This record gives sequence, C-alpha cells and structure tokens, in this order.
Amino acid sequence: MKMKILICSLFLLSLSGSAVSAEVYFDTSHRVIFHPSSEQHLGLKKFVSLFSEGGNNVEIGDYPLGILDTGAVDVLVLPGSMVPYSEEEIAFIEKFVNKGGRLLVLLHIAPPLARLTERFGIILSNAVISENENLIDGKSQDFLAKDIASHELTKGVSGIALYGSWGLLAEGPGKVIASTSENAFADFNRNRRLDRGEPKVKMGVVAVSNYGKGKVVVVADDAPLANAFLDIGDNRKFAKNIVSWLSM
Repeated sequence: MKMKILICSLFLLSLSGSAVSAEVYFDTSHRVIFHPSSEQHLGLKKFVSLFSEGGNNVEIGDYPLGILDTGAVDVLVLPGSMVPYSEEEIAFIEKFVNKGGRLLVLLHIAPPLARLTERFGIILSNAVISENENLIDGKSQDFLAKDIASHELTKGVSGIALYGSWGLLAEGPGKVIASTSENAFADFNRNRRLDRGEPKVKMGVVAVSNYGKGKVVVVADDAPLANAFLDIGDNRKFAKNIVSWLSM
C-alpha cells in the first residue's frame, strides 16, 4: 500500500504544475552504509538536503525498482549499494535511463555495481586506489583529485576530496571527468603502500555517460558527499553541480 501511495503522490505532483523541478528517489533496497536520512558523521542527509533546497521532491525508500516504469521518478540515486542488482533490476534501470531518466551511482564498494555501470560505458576497478600526490593528512587513500576535465559537473571545482576511492575507466558513451594523478596506484592488498605487482596508474574517480535520452554520473567513492566531508576541498560545489545537472 505504501508503494502505491508513493507512486500516486509523485504522479499527481507531476500533473499539478508544481514548482518541483524533479522527482528524486534514493534507493536503499540493496543495503547502504552511508544512509541518505542519517545526520551522523557518515550519513548523506546534507547532500539529500541540497536536492530539496533546489526545489526537488525527494523520496527515500526500498521499493522494488519496478517503480521506475511508472514515470513517477526523474532521478534515481544508488547511494553506495552493498548488494548486487539482479539482471531484471539492471534492465529496469537501463530502460529508465534510456527513456530520459537521470542516474547517480555512488560507490562504497565496487563489486555490487560493476555489472550495472558497464551498461553505460563506465568500468569499475577491482582495487581501491592509493595516491602519492595531493594527500589529505598524509594518508595515501585520502586525497584530492585535481585532474579535472571541463564539464558542467566540474564548474568551479579544482579538487574533490576522496576517502577510499575505487577507480573508473570509460568506454563508448562513458567519459571520465575527474582523475587521480599519474602516480596513483592500485592498492590490491590495501596496505596503503606500493608493492610489487601493484601498477602505478592514473584512474578516473568521476565519470559520466549520456545514454539514450538520459544521463548517468558515477562517483567512485560515496564519502565526498557524506556529512563529514561535504565541506572539504570543493566537495560542496561538486555536490551542488550534481544536483543541478541531474535536476535539469
């Protein structure tokens, strides 16, 4: 019944001529660590508030993703999902984006989302990235990504603070718009040191994709948008750009 009420209320809003810019749905059905409703240190409440402050209607829930077929959702956010999506769910999401939906994927861990993002030309690494440059407090997995490409998402952004990022590659419709330095490395054993067999490599940390009539943003770490880190580096500006780009 609750799901029916949600669908009806969003549909009525879309017909009412309301000032709401977009219907934004944060999916928590696949277990998340940084919860969108949490005001705690590692919650995402401040980021969610940016959508609301922008005139968007925000819902947080764990409804089956068949809701995407109703036309009641404009923006789907997957906030660090910890459980893989089924082939049926991936098909729902791909169809949603192809028809004009906007998708934001945040990574807490990469494996549950790898099969989804590759549909949009964004490939996830199988290792956490460590850096040798632009470190935060001397920690190799906490760093500022300063290799920034020109894009609406990066206007006014010179450094994105990350705290345990995976790496991204792009192909087809995908495009990397923020990267590590050339001296970053794939930290396979996560000991924060460059060991034999761990390649030095420049990796993407933010990628976008224009897919069908829709668009996709993948951020390789959910921490930049968490309450505790939103005001580090240019994270808040980056977050506001995400909200603006996805709400259009």
